[in-house]
Amino acid sequence: MKNCNRVVFRILITCLFFFSGSIYSNVVRIPPDSSGKVGDRILIDANNFTLPINNYGFLASVNIDERTGGKLNGDMVLFDGGFYLAGKINDDIWMSNVSSSSLLKDYIPGTIQDSSEASKEIFVVRDSDIPFGKSWLDWKDAVNFGAKFYDGDFDGVYSPIDKNYNGIWDSNEDMPYLLGDITAWCIYNDSRTPRRIDDTYPVGIEVSQTVFASNKNGLQNTIFIIYSLRNTGYLSDSLTNVYFSIYTDPDIGDYGDDLSGCDTTIRSSYSYNEGEDIELGEDPPAIFFTLLQGPKVIDTTLGGFGSEAINNFGFNYGIYSYEGYRNLGPSSFQNYFRFENPFFVESKYSTYNRMQGQKPEGGFINPCTFNEGIVVPDSICNFINPLFMYSGDPLINYGWLDTALTDQRNRLSCGPFNLLLNEPQHLIVAYTAAKDSNSLASITAGKEFVEGIIQEYENNFINLTYHSGAPINPILDYKLEQNFPNPFNPTTTIRYELPQDGIVSIEVFDILGQKIRTLLNEFKKADRYELEFNGDNLSSGVYLYSIRVNDFIETKKMILLK
Repeated sequence: MKNCNRVVFRILITCLFFFSGSIYSNVVRIPPDSSGKVGDRILIDANNFTLPINNYGFLASVNIDERTGGKLNGDMVLFDGGFYLAGKINDDIWMSNVSSSSLLKDYIPGTIQDSSEASKEIFVVRDSDIPFGKSWLDWKDAVNFGAKFYDGDFDGVYSPIDKNYNGIWDSNEDMPYLLGDITAWCIYNDSRTPRRIDDTYPVGIEVSQTVFASNKNGLQNTIFIIYSLRNTGYLSDSLTNVYFSIYTDPDIGDYGDDLSGCDTTIRSSYSYNEGEDIELGEDPPAIFFTLLQGPKVIDTTLGGFGSEAINNFGFNYGIYSYEGYRNLGPSSFQNYFRFENPFFVESKYSTYNRMQGQKPEGGFINPCTFNEGIVVPDSICNFINPLFMYSGDPLINYGWLDTALTDQRNRLSCGPFNLLLNEPQHLIVAYTAAKDSNSLASITAGKEFVEGIIQEYENNFINLTYHSGAPINPILDYKLEQNFPNPFNPTTTIRYELPQDGIVSIEVFDILGQKIRTLLNEFKKADRYELEFNGDNLSSGVYLYSIRVNDFIETKKMILLK
């Protein structure tokens, strides 16, 4: 009877999505290698783990080319991913959710202040894109809505210009925020009404979401998500006692035979099969959900002496440290359907309790009496931390273990923390899938991947750093270019190329050969350069400009026409 109810529930959810005009309808066909502005959805397809996403914050449960779900080499591992967010304004609880499989869609694309179509785009940059091409130029709009970028010239403005015209990116030039083989960015906000859970309301939160992935060894089974949470002050400058939950509905092959667990030593929850899967056979994969970077909070231990919170954004983009603070790790893990029938409707109170690791009505779970799991041996049940369900080790059949083969839905939570006006909290999550010779071996392989992912994060994503290729327009000889525009009034640009270092002198003469100005006289390294000449105080006529560097001398004419 239970299995029948689960099947009916899944069919009901699917039907409700079709009839509500959800992400399952109005399929947009997008080339898998598209870059730049790509519309409202994209398939993250850089490595073994593919994940469709859209601009509402949904992960996996997004239809692209009649395909949906997160897959490891074609094997279904994830039906739906997203998050829960809840906290307080004074003593009043608020909450918002991105959870399509629970019909919770509290966010809409774009910013609170800007409802234009441009703000609703997903912006995609790939490592293989042409530098300074379409995707790099499209990123200007992303920056306008809050996306990060590399500021090569330190002017605070995103200007992706090939300053030395060599066709590749150099460290003194701007570039988009790009980690790994693909980076996708969008922004959405919590202003959607009405809501399925109708005892709460929008509070003015914007989420800047960055998804990235790499096919490098050790990273080829992982997709990373950065959630940057910003309180815009719509209702209050201070949102307190906030909890964030990684919400997942992992379907490994057949959705009805999954189990779940958590491992606090690697800051992860995970789902797996007990044995053979009816759809995937005797070697089903496992999938892990890891909190790599938690929100920062003031460290009250020893007055915060010696403590430091960090925000890692990648080798090119820096590490931000905060003395006297610390990063929160996971504070609880709960399996979703473990207290009531699947038609139970959440309230903000039950959700907030669960996100704190409690039962919906409040109070902590007793692992000794909880009827949908087992503690092995039972003599240790009084020593089990009730905040982390199924924290045992299925590999050695020890601790608190999940025994209910069913459709799993999970929340790995962290908190409490504060969201203060325009002070974003940056959380980094990793989805990692792994497959080995059997279901338990897949858990072992997944943990090994996650340990490597944590190391990559702690090294500030050094292996996901963008590197330029060889110049497509190498400097082979000294060159003085014709100025442009020409004729000009009153300014023009002069470009030159140096195959070797040297002291460069550039001078301007009138038509009689009288020097009227020295534009440059300094040491320059081999490269391409440009400078501007302003003839505002000169009369119309023909002028000469000359370059001297090492043994090279060249002169060209230019015309000032007023």
